[in-house]
Amino acid sequence: FLGASNARKYVSYFSESYVPTEFGKYFILKGGPGTGKSTFMKKTASEIEKEGFTVHRIFCSSDPSSLDAVLFPELNAGIFDGTAPHVMDPVLPGICEEIINLGACWDSSVLRKNKDSLARLSLYNSQLHKKASDYLFVASRFDKENLHTAARALDGEKLDRYITRLCAREIGITEKKGGGKLKKCFLSAVTPEGIKVHYDTVVSLAERIIVINDEFSCVAPLIVGSFCSYALKNGLDVIACFCPLFPEEKIEHIFIPKLSLCIFSSNQYHSAPKEFGRQIHGARFLD
Repeated sequence: FLGASNARKYVSYFSESYVPTEFGKYFILKGGPGTGKSTFMKKTASEIEKEGFTVHRIFCSSDPSSLDAVLFPELNAGIFDGTAPHVMDPVLPGICEEIINLGACWDSSVLRKNKDSLARLSLYNSQLHKKASDYLFVASRFDKENLHTAARALDGEKLDRYITRLCAREIGITEKKGGGKLKKCFLSAVTPEGIKVHYDTVVSLAERIIVINDEFSCVAPLIVGSFCSYALKNGLDVIACFCPLFPEEKIEHIFIPKLSLCIFSSNQYHSAPKEFGRQIHGARFLD
């Protein structure tokens, strides 16, 4: 996922998924719901895959069967749904991005015949989104209380020593200082179908997986965040998967492509499958 609804607002990482000055080819789809944006992307992605290229499918947290974007990294190209809530406009129009108006494919006469029911349903849909946001706010407050309670039992010095050893063992020390690039995304999302986690992405991107079992989400964010900073300082690119309830604040999982390594936080919301491999038990750092 590149977007997620949370307690404050809709957060999108669309603009961070490509660099306009690298002069790729990106298409931004405009048009309301039902104009075929997701279908357009699904069919294009399938055709590109048939040609042997890698495809990254970006799913929609509001409708996990639908797509928000498809990216073709080997081609420096992609397609985005540029409508609300992830409104997107060209940075270098005509050079890097082009707009496709799928609204031109509407049969407006059919829509007008059903204008009253469509207007009513649109308003009801907005009210449900607002209610969902309120519930997510309550959930985030409980999560923070849970964290603060567990943090009182944290042995910070023991954890710091372990993080230092882990970083040295897995990354070492390079002569290169800084220069690593950070990419942001969400590996999971709170959706109308429940919590969705893309475990297949983990298996696709990492040959080695380190799992941090952390029931209270107290230890894992500290290990993952510190490991992320250390990797960036040593010139390694990192894909950081943030918590959808606390975007920009809480990193849950990271990928280091050069090392084919993933550090995965496991708890009741996204429990790691047994086959993920090596495990760190967060409880060892709690009194």
